[in-house]
Amino acid sequence: MNGALQAAAAAERDAKEQEFNRLYARYERLVHATAYAIVKDRYLAQDIAQEVFLNIYARLDSVREAANPEAWMTAVARNKAIDYRRKAFGRVLLTDRVERWSAGAADGPDRASAVADALRLIMRLDPLLRQPLLLIYAHDLTYEQIARVQRLTVAAVKTRIHRARKQLRAMARE
Repeated sequence: MNGALQAAAAAERDAKEQEFNRLYARYERLVHATAYAIVKDRYLAQDIAQEVFLNIYARLDSVREAANPEAWMTAVARNKAIDYRRKAFGRVLLTDRVERWSAGAADGPDRASAVADALRLIMRLDPLLRQPLLLIYAHDLTYEQIARVQRLTVAAVKTRIHRARKQLRAMARE
């Protein structure tokens, strides 16, 4: 009986490894490209992809249960890359982007104040509107990429970004 249990466990392990290898072969480039699109560093993107696949191996049942494994893995890769970027760069990247938005402000204290005000306004947005806005401007994702990872239609992403911009303009006039 003990031998039968060991054989069943070995067969289950083999099946898990085969499924993982199939997923890796099929989605490694997508996971790497997703990470690279955010961190803009080939080696860091490789590290992130390795971590993502370690997570996938540990949670293979979740991948099996996912309605869309590609979207699930892309979301995991995106989130991991964003975490790395936040740790490495903090708010510098967003601040740089906001500085470009507020380029009309004078240099010196007025410019710093305009950047700080813009960041405060962005952080006041509803998270459902803030996230796609940050993904498109601070992380340079396309509407299609955002739609895929957030499991939305492209039209819904465009609507949320439009509403976020509209709210930012309204808040800036207050």
